[in-house]
Amino acid sequence: FNNKRHGFGVFDYANGDHFEGMWVEDKKEGEGVHFYFDKEKKTHTKRYDGEWVDDAPKCGFYTEMLPDELVPASHEPDPLPRAEVIAPDEIIKQRLLEIREERAHVRARRVPLNEHFTAEELEALQVAFSRIDTADRGEITVEELPQAFEQIGMELTEDDLAQVLDHLHKENKPDELLSFAEFSQAADFLSPVELDDDGNGYDED
Repeated sequence: FNNKRHGFGVFDYANGDHFEGMWVEDKKEGEGVHFYFDKEKKTHTKRYDGEWVDDAPKCGFYTEMLPDELVPASHEPDPLPRAEVIAPDEIIKQRLLEIREERAHVRARRVPLNEHFTAEELEALQVAFSRIDTADRGEITVEELPQAFEQIGMELTEDDLAQVLDHLHKENKPDELLSFAEFSQAADFLSPVELDDDGNGYDED
């Protein structure tokens, strides 16, 4: 998405490690599994199942993987240190709930935009965004946001702007930056974008 990993994805590292999980704008964010490759045994021997925040693992379980029948060396034990924790499942469960609540506004960006917009509506949003983002930075400022909405036939009032920024957890500062995903979220929050017969966007009202 905009040349960035976004949504569910798989990533293979040069060292043999393997990741499967959720991404938001090129960073791991949400549930994921990281498989660790052992060069000597030539297979993945350990895995981390957990929650990522801003590209870093924050909470989860680190476990050994079952031996691979096709890799004899994987049958040789290489156990993890035993951890003594009272009620680990409850601790993990509670922490996961806290993290997911804290990061809900960030993770909303990973919802596929095609679940909110038709292909024509999404194209109208992209055209509107690019007309404002003339430097092709992939971002526009809060000051430019009303102009972007004008491109799809929507007038952004001061009250609308305040609601949108609160919804996106953004500050009302002229130079605050917004990505295309956030611009689309804002449009979806205020009013679904409709298209006329010529493919131009307009407000339902």
